Amino acid sequence: MPPLIAVGQHIHDAREKRGMTILELSEKTKIGARWIVVIEAGQFDRIPGRTYVLGFTRHICSTLGLDADALVQVVNSELYPGTEVALEAGIAADQRRRPFAKAIAMIKSFF
Repeated sequence: MPPLIAVGQHIHDAREKRGMTILELSEKTKIGARWIVVIEAGQFDRIPGRTYVLGFTRHICSTLGLDADALVQVVNSELYPGTEVALEAGIAADQRRRPFAKAIAMIKSFF
């Protein structure tokens, strides 16, 4: 089974195990039912925009008690190969900054 379909099936199974309908999950997450159907079908590429794909997936997984980080990582690596390295490098560089430098950078960003 392709990874994206497996992720969608995992989400579908978790929702059903909790006895939730798609509409109930939609109400709880505030994500449109049509997007939940698309995600459960493993058709993540039908959602416009990487931010929405990963955000919807993360929120749905968290709501269902799934390992959101692991499943989002699968979706990200399948749909957007090569982006995880850039993200990790950016995070690592940001974590090396001293707190004072971060505060100065934040203040400068307002001007």
